[in-house]
Amino acid sequence: MAGRKFALNTGAISLTASGTVHLVGVKAPSTHGIVLTAMEVSFEGAGGASTERAVKIEYCTCTTDGTGTAVTVNNADRQDDGTPATIAKQGYTVAPSGSVVVIRTKYTDANKTDDSFPGALRLKADEVFFIRLTAPVGLTTVNVAAFIGGDE
Repeated sequence: MAGRKFALNTGAISLTASGTVHLVGVKAPSTHGIVLTAMEVSFEGAGGASTERAVKIEYCTCTTDGTGTAVTVNNADRQDDGTPATIAKQGYTVAPSGSVVVIRTKYTDANKTDDSFPGALRLKADEVFFIRLTAPVGLTTVNVAAFIGGDE
């Protein structure tokens, strides 16, 4: 482990009132684990009523990946020309599942605050990390995106 560095950025995903979005998932290769070193969620939009903007952000791991749109995982190591073996998805239509463990839960104001989670989260081979967002009733639609970096 701790060889090739990787990074990925999702595209914008729409989060609507009372909605739950599985924003991004990262799956470790089947041959070895990975270490996530940086995770960030960004919001763009109006937010809605001042008392109902707190979006619930959950950083989770699980055993079974879901169905989503592929995200390009880039090589972030300038000394290495190889291709990362880690895969990523965004905007899940079928959520990740099976033995879901919530690592951290945070509520943040979608109108004013982004969120980051300091890294050093180890994933075993084939394990999935994902970020799940749940919007409050009064949220005006906002776009959300994520950045994840790590080491293979």
